[in-house]
Amino acid sequence: MIDAFIKQNGLSTRFADLAQHWYIPLAEQILMHSHGANTPYFVGINGCQGSGKTTLTRFLNTYFKEQGQRVATLSLDDFYLSAREREHVANQQHALFQTRGVPGTHNWQCIHDVLQSLQAGQEITAPTFNKAQDNPFPVQHWQHIGSTVDIVLFEGWCWGVPPQSKEALIEPVNLLERTQDPDAIWRKRVNTYLQNHYQPLYTHMNAWLALIPPSFENVYSWRLQQEHTLRAEYESEHLKAPSGIMSDEHVHHFIQFFQRLTEHAISTMPERSDWVLYLDEFRNVTHAKGL
Repeated sequence: MIDAFIKQNGLSTRFADLAQHWYIPLAEQILMHSHGANTPYFVGINGCQGSGKTTLTRFLNTYFKEQGQRVATLSLDDFYLSAREREHVANQQHALFQTRGVPGTHNWQCIHDVLQSLQAGQEITAPTFNKAQDNPFPVQHWQHIGSTVDIVLFEGWCWGVPPQSKEALIEPVNLLERTQDPDAIWRKRVNTYLQNHYQPLYTHMNAWLALIPPSFENVYSWRLQQEHTLRAEYESEHLKAPSGIMSDEHVHHFIQFFQRLTEHAISTMPERSDWVLYLDEFRNVTHAKGL
């Protein structure tokens, strides 16, 4: 199963050690806790950009299905507002909301409806987002989820992160905030979205898993790898890469939108999570909590 997963996802052979030593024991822990649940067992997965949370989620999904479980996987990224909807938010509140990423650029009402429906055992269709085009896929390409689900995996870069204190919002954390949000209007509104609309959604989760990087400094190189992989997929098919795929310079600018809450997650998610995988700069797991 591991070899097939590696081949299907184009991973290096070192993933086998990662899966054997960390991911399978984690999966068994989740299975143990999910047994006997009357409704789907919801697991929230937090990890910064490029940390490997999507690959981990795919592996857990594959492993659980091998064990006869009915699994639904959801990503916070698939609930991004369209470019036009974000433009409306930007015009109404702050120009930085035009860029997808932070709380306030997702359709939290849709997330609520999807989670409620899954909890009630209802058949649903969940959105999927086309990052290359920076817009949701057409509805006919959305994910269909049946009415009987045992485990729900919901992953996201800021999923599970609590709001910050008012004092923490005063000082900018990077050049973006210093030059484009000097009065802290944007980051305060992001924090309000997090508190009023995202935090209530966390109550649907039965358990939490966090991937913790050494520091935010690793995010740039990891995010570059993601973008290069996306571009390579188009080039391998001899297709022109869409404008939504970012250059290295664009990536450097883009990750500044995520820095504040990523650093906040690094400091707060370990104590809020049932399982924590601590990563090194190469995304190897060095040690864990809960395993």
